[in-house]
Amino acid sequence: AGSVFTVPLKVTGRTLVVSVDFAPGAPSRSLRIGTAHGGPLAADASIPISANGTDVAVAYAGGADWSGLMNSSVQLEIRLKGASIYTLGWTD
Repeated sequence: AGSVFTVPLKVTGRTLVVSVDFAPGAPSRSLRIGTAHGGPLAADASIPISANGTDVAVAYAGGADWSGLMNSSVQLEIRLKGASIYTLGWTD
């Protein structure tokens, strides 16, 4: 378990997507991703992902999306428990 922070990334779509695999048999499995600076798109506001998937949409409490930050640079906080991320990016 732990957190990592990205370099600033350019927001290019309304929805953040991630490809993730979880360790088989891990006692605690979750992935949360959001802005490192709080607000409705913070990692705390993301709905935890707990299943393997490709291009899984990251959802946020209240249905927040990234459209208000389009073309801005943001630093992401990624919180991992028993997870490996392969890709992340934005889509419309």
